[in-house]
Formats: sequence, structure tokens, C-alpha cells
Amino acid sequence: MTAKSSETPCAVAAYVQPLPPQRVLLRTLSHVRREAVKVYSEMRSGLLPTEQGTRLLYGLQTIGKLIERTDIEERLSRLERDDGRA
Repeated sequence: MTAKSSETPCAVAAYVQPLPPQRVLLRTLSHVRREAVKVYSEMRSGLLPTEQGTRLLYGLQTIGKLIERTDIEERLSRLERDDGRA
């Protein structure tokens, strides 16, 4: 291996900038479901390592549960408030 060939990857790496992280909209269960399908598809096709995909899916599952619980809490508060008016 010559000195030039060992320098090439470093020189190339200095010019390659990583892409900025992509923002994902996760405000509704539909958004979370869409992202989960995307992550699953990328894992199945080999574009995303299984370990990383599993972590992302776990996070999406947690976000989905929070959305569900927040929605239930808001509905219950509305019912209790409306019941107090009757």
C-alpha cells in the first residue's frame, strides 16, 4: 500500500458532508404509522440495519402510545366538563 492510496480516503472524507437529519412529522397516529411502515420497509430491503430499525420502531411505538393517551385524556376532560354543564 502506498502513501498516496492511504491518504485518498481521508482526502475524500474531508469533502463529503453528511446530510442533515430529516424532520419527520409525528403529530398523529397516522403520521406515526406511516413512519413505522417506512422504517419496516427499509429494514426489509436492507437499507436500514435491523438494530437501528428496531430502536426507531420502539421509539415510534412509545410516541404512538403517548398520542393515544393524550387523546383519551382530552376526550375524558371534555366529557367531564360537558357533564358538569347538564
